[in-house]
Amino acid sequence: MSSETINQVMDRISDDLLIQFEQITRFGFERYQQIPAELRIDLSPRAQAACIYDFMMTESERRFDGRADIRPITMRGLKVWAVEDHTLVRLKKMDASGLKCNYRTKQTKEYDRGTSFAEFPPEAIRLTVGYFADAFSSSIERVQVAYQRGTRIDWCAAILPEDQRVEGQKIWTDVTMQGRIAGFG
Repeated sequence: MSSETINQVMDRISDDLLIQFEQITRFGFERYQQIPAELRIDLSPRAQAACIYDFMMTESERRFDGRADIRPITMRGLKVWAVEDHTLVRLKKMDASGLKCNYRTKQTKEYDRGTSFAEFPPEAIRLTVGYFADAFSSSIERVQVAYQRGTRIDWCAAILPEDQRVEGQKIWTDVTMQGRIAGFG
């Protein structure tokens, strides 16, 4: 498990790649929104997330095909993107804190715990990039990058939308949720 800070990890990932992940995530969500509303209404939250995930994966394959700095790794149904040999990235639906919003399979639990796999670079930090949607799943509140160890989120960063970026400044901001206030939540 990594002891690196949010700044160390996020600074190692190029702005270009963060922008690509942000655009891929928004593409998947927007593509899903193109399904007629009368059909979307019949989909369970799980089916909605699966559709968006498939759209994100298809777009990521299109964008990353042939790039030297990122490659896909698939292991027992778990697909991740290896950024050089320092970072692994999964694409998922998330809550505001950065936790993934799905059933945790054996593979995802092992991924989150940092279990060694022959297919993965041994020292790579394991991140999740995903979308946090509004309460009605009608729009994306933000695209996030989270570092999770087991069931705990160590940190979470929001990739700023293009219209909020300032030249010469970071294109992400720390949105790590603080511990719950006693008596609330």
